Amino acid sequence: MYLYNEGGVQMLKNGQIENFKNYSQFQSVAEFNEHFGSWMEKFGREFTRSEKIALVQLSRFAVKVVGVTNLKIGTALKVLHEKYNGNGISRSTWKRMSAKAKKIGLLVVHEMKRDSGGQSSNLYVFMRFEGGGGNLDDSGGDRHLSNRNLSNQPEPPCAEKLNHHKTNNLETIKKDIEKNCNAVSELAAEPLDHTYTSDHVPRPFVNLVKVFFNNCDTIEEYWKMAKLAAYKYVLEKDHTLVLDVAIQAFKQMIRKLKKVRLKKPIAYYYTIALNKFADQFYQELDEIGEKDVYGM
Repeated sequence: MYLYNEGGVQMLKNGQIENFKNYSQFQSVAEFNEHFGSWMEKFGREFTRSEKIALVQLSRFAVKVVGVTNLKIGTALKVLHEKYNGNGISRSTWKRMSAKAKKIGLLVVHEMKRDSGGQSSNLYVFMRFEGGGGNLDDSGGDRHLSNRNLSNQPEPPCAEKLNHHKTNNLETIKKDIEKNCNAVSELAAEPLDHTYTSDHVPRPFVNLVKVFFNNCDTIEEYWKMAKLAAYKYVLEKDHTLVLDVAIQAFKQMIRKLKKVRLKKPIAYYYTIALNKFADQFYQELDEIGEKDVYGM
């Protein structure tokens, strides 16, 4: 139920966090983490390192009622100050983080009212990721691609319309075309081995995967999944780390395949890589407090 202070600001009456369960957008912590990860994948670069620390810490408060927390800014700053041995973040940093998160649609923030009057805290409500509409720039490249006028593209040679004059050689020409088309189809259907793998895939990774899957498309797909997992935690530019995680995740998947049958091995591989990058991401966040000092 909304209350209004003298300034006309919309506020909620304070209370136990359990009273705000109806604000939760999620059924489980796992679901919340999945949506939060999607937000970070798309908008993580919009936050500074210190703002990202604040946002991740805020998400960790939102567990008792999944995706919802009733929190004083001062309390959050104190926790971060203690966690990073006196090297916390400033109130202005927290407010910038909150403003950015609200702008992109990740957060809805309600001001809480004391029984005696005045603001006591904020109710932070994390929203589901539904494509991340936000107000930040989105080039819409995929939409542009899908709207290209494909009618101007040349048809495949085998579907080409022949407008030859009627001659005694017409049947011979048709047979030659059919023969060539069949040859092309057979060639296209034949799988290509690891030697056809794109140069953007590191050679050590190719050498490992080819032992089990000697197919260039398969090798490239596994590398693509490793890059996607790294991108989710803003680590894709650390090429040494990505290669190391990709190799370790693939080896772990192979060990699992030796023991049990996996319905979708590449999905299992992606999950392993994702977890490894998540560990690295949070480890780096913890180390930031030891390297950078932020004003309180």
